[in-house]
Amino acid sequence: MKELLNELLYWQSEEEKANNKLKEIKGKLEEEFLTEDGYKDENITISYSKPTVSTSIDLKKLEEKEKTLFNELLEDYPKVTERKASYRYTFK
Repeated sequence: MKELLNELLYWQSEEEKANNKLKEIKGKLEEEFLTEDGYKDENITISYSKPTVSTSIDLKKLEEKEKTLFNELLEDYPKVTERKASYRYTFK
């Protein structure tokens, strides 16, 4: 098991390095070359999405300020989300 954990730690470190390099390269492309038209060739398509704003209800604030209303709404419109069991890996 120790060998697998060491291998996992190694590849996690490599993934972080690769992600940092990808972020750097994408930043340079976006800053120096790309426009709203994006880019396309036989190997890659880069599309541009304009910024948007969305509005939703802050349920924590609603619960704090309107406890009764929050509970009534929760009773009438419950949303149940099931999540499967999983492991969480944290690296130092």
